[in-house]
Amino acid sequence: MRIVWFIRLAPEASCRSAIDAARNVVADVGVKAAASSGGLSELAQIRDTNSERDCKRLLHQKLCLALPVQRSKLRTSKSNAPKIPILTMTNWIDFMVKNNCWHILCGLVRPDAPREEQILSRFWEMYKVQCPDHEIFQLAASGKVELSRTAPVVLHGDEGRGRKHRAHLVISFRSLLGRGIHTRKPQSANKVRKPFLKQMCNYKGHSYTNRFMIAGVRKEDYTGENAYVFDELMAMCASEAQAMALTGVECPFGKTHWLMTLHITGDWPWLHKSAGFSRSFNNALKQRHQSRQNGICHECLAGTPEYPFEQVGTRRPLWLTTAYQGADPFIHPSVFQIVPHVTNKFSSFWIWDMFHTWHLGVGKVWLGSALALLSLAETDNTIDDRFSSLTKRYKDWCLINRHRCHIQKISKECLNWISTRCYPCGTWHKGELTTVLMGFLEATLTDNQRTFPDDLKPLLEIVKQGTIAINKSIHSMYMAELWLTVDEGLEISGLGLRFLRRFDEAAHQARVQNMNLFSFLPKIHCLHKIYLRVHSAAVAGVRHLNPLAVSCQQCEDFIGRPSRLSRRVAGGSMACTRVCDRYLQACYSEWVAAGYLVRPL
Repeated sequence: MRIVWFIRLAPEASCRSAIDAARNVVADVGVKAAASSGGLSELAQIRDTNSERDCKRLLHQKLCLALPVQRSKLRTSKSNAPKIPILTMTNWIDFMVKNNCWHILCGLVRPDAPREEQILSRFWEMYKVQCPDHEIFQLAASGKVELSRTAPVVLHGDEGRGRKHRAHLVISFRSLLGRGIHTRKPQSANKVRKPFLKQMCNYKGHSYTNRFMIAGVRKEDYTGENAYVFDELMAMCASEAQAMALTGVECPFGKTHWLMTLHITGDWPWLHKSAGFSRSFNNALKQRHQSRQNGICHECLAGTPEYPFEQVGTRRPLWLTTAYQGADPFIHPSVFQIVPHVTNKFSSFWIWDMFHTWHLGVGKVWLGSALALLSLAETDNTIDDRFSSLTKRYKDWCLINRHRCHIQKISKECLNWISTRCYPCGTWHKGELTTVLMGFLEATLTDNQRTFPDDLKPLLEIVKQGTIAINKSIHSMYMAELWLTVDEGLEISGLGLRFLRRFDEAAHQARVQNMNLFSFLPKIHCLHKIYLRVHSAAVAGVRHLNPLAVSCQQCEDFIGRPSRLSRRVAGGSMACTRVCDRYLQACYSEWVAAGYLVRPL
């Protein structure tokens, strides 16, 4: 039993600390007793020099305690390029089908071939109603792919914090189909039979078991003089996505399985860099004297002089008629053009997600201005005292409702509200804090025992209505499955659009009162577009994909794990290889714990 503890510890700790711990156990229990625990004696005998290499030989090659996913090297045009290990989509799927783990991509906890095929067939049946012009349906009609054995996936990329606080890029893919969102179910739900054709979002489970790393790269390996490496990475991802969409992988029983990459998702800087857009948030106005030029959206002309993206108070903004029209949004032709996509809508391959758009975007702007207003409603004399009183109310509410505070102090620095000439906006980088603060904001504004100054009541009433609407909208998303029903779509989009109208109204009222509140950041256009798509589908009687299906909450958790592993290994040319070793080792224990693999006796 002790060796299991060591193996689970090793990926997160330094190899030398694991060796020292093994030596201490052997010294405590004796050599003869330690010999009965397979691997413990061998681990204790590893020398301190080259401990990383020797631990890999023991854990990977001798004890087979790492996922046996075949690795390759990134092919580059220069001989002196950094050596970057790659876990390709093809090798991942080859490993899955050989170990009977294809069911993971179908949202099941155990293999069930007939059910897997029917789940995938059902997904593509629903997706065809939403996107009938996707090229996959032409491939299926010509017999080149079987939809019942084609898993829908999305590609994700982001930078985590690696060694010495440097960025560590992690590229991964995941299936759209999963085991749902909530880990805890109501007691009554245990009596409800689960649907055979399961269509759930991919949130439940450890991120090592439902997110699959393609590459982990240090900042210095793809920037500066190595900037070409990033383009090579994107070209590799594109060729792999094309190969898995057209060729697939044949399983030992003779059947072929395919992957269809539907979207690239992540934060807006990642979308901009991976695609090479000429229209993005970088084109937003930063000073008054600037004139609008290229626009901010790669799918429409929002942000250009004729089509302002700030027009969020209507369901028929001017930019709505410019979707997929106008100039090409790419600076250079994208390498992802070879991947099957929606005809004449290639730019939709890059999609915004709800997490970065709301939790780390518009939500921080809304909360910054709302909390600034609440601080003005406190009766203390100084601004610091008013924020102290607001902080106390927040902590008391968290204690009563059993929420983590995440921050110990709400202050003008927390809201980046150094002076009243500045537009407040939250400075935190944790999405859960946005959720908790929105709950606190709604509870405060709906408390009938609270009284507010007469001059702030009209604006706070608008904030109250907007907060209730967006909280209920997002809550309904989390309660829904992968495909929204028409009624769910109407409710979610209606509440979301109501929030946007209140945002527009609050910004107007603040301007009338000469208050710098509720600034229009480019992400509000992304939120507007997400809700308009759900609304238009619901009005047409079509079930739309849940916006949370492509959201990045758990992907952010996954990004942090290989990034933390990069802090445990020595720097240098072997760093990426060692991170890959530790990643496969860490995945192994999670796959065994989930029951996907059986540990040999």
